[in-house]
Amino acid sequence: YLEFLEPNLHAQVSMIDLVRKDANVIVCRTFSKIYGMAGLRLGYVVARPDLIDKVKKFGADIPVSQPAIAAALATLGDDAFITANRQKNAEARNVLTSYLDSKGIFHGKSHTNFVFYQAPADGKTILKKMEEKGYLIRIWDFKQREWCRVSIGTLDEMKGFVKAFSEMA
Repeated sequence: YLEFLEPNLHAQVSMIDLVRKDANVIVCRTFSKIYGMAGLRLGYVVARPDLIDKVKKFGADIPVSQPAIAAALATLGDDAFITANRQKNAEARNVLTSYLDSKGIFHGKSHTNFVFYQAPADGKTILKKMEEKGYLIRIWDFKQREWCRVSIGTLDEMKGFVKAFSEMA
């Protein structure tokens, strides 16, 4: 989720420098989030060679398609693409968080492509009603409360989600 942070407002601190210093860490990165390639199931790890050898045992048989590799190579280093996706995500996320704020529904501060907020009604009811309206969300139990987890979509999708949620609530 590092790329979701605004570089000029937040410290985008990668742990890759720890690997360079021979630390016992594994840095995992994915193309599923800011790059929008969840369906391609592609990511990578950066670690010491001995740790890479240990990790290989658990994923060596997962094939990586040529289109996935081509897509990843096309986006790596494309700062304009990342900036545009970050801005679109922030604008769409703001639709949801502004709605939650207007209704007094507590939510976590998010810089990512999802928002957690306290369920204002029974979780099973929310799931059922939102699914009927064409929206799939997750409900999580945490500290004896139910929380909704909503992935951020396009601006229009989030406007539709907020409208559907307000009709349900």
